[in-house]
Amino acid sequence: MSDDLKMPRCNSIQVSGRLTRDPELRQIPSGTAICDFGIAVDDGFGDKQKTYFFNVKVWGDQGERVAGELKKGYPVIIDGKLTSNNFDDKDGNKRTAYDIIAFRVQCLRWANNGEQRGTTPGGGHYKPDTSNNSTGVQEPVEQDDIPF
Repeated sequence: MSDDLKMPRCNSIQVSGRLTRDPELRQIPSGTAICDFGIAVDDGFGDKQKTYFFNVKVWGDQGERVAGELKKGYPVIIDGKLTSNNFDDKDGNKRTAYDIIAFRVQCLRWANNGEQRGTTPGGGHYKPDTSNNSTGVQEPVEQDDIPF
């Protein structure tokens, strides 16, 4: 048996950042929806901080929901796989764009009524979102509901 057959094959990425543009929804000829948007991901602190930009694609029903619920500037966590595309820019230079095919998009923004959606400053406990909102938004669990 070859050594490369023993090596696990894993392509998984999880990033958090803010949408750089409003999601755009389109359909391929088969009728499947694809939602495209950009995300800016900060890494490091102070003068060592760097920002990475990714294109994100979300397929199917989840893509339709993302397009209807998210806007430019919204903070999100994305789980997916990383892909790359090579291209020549307008000056003829070879470039590579890294894209994320999202399996899950979770919005981390404040709700309009002042209650926080997704996460609390300094951490917290969560219960699953039971609404029909598959962008992954979750509500905080009250301290009295925690069994330990």
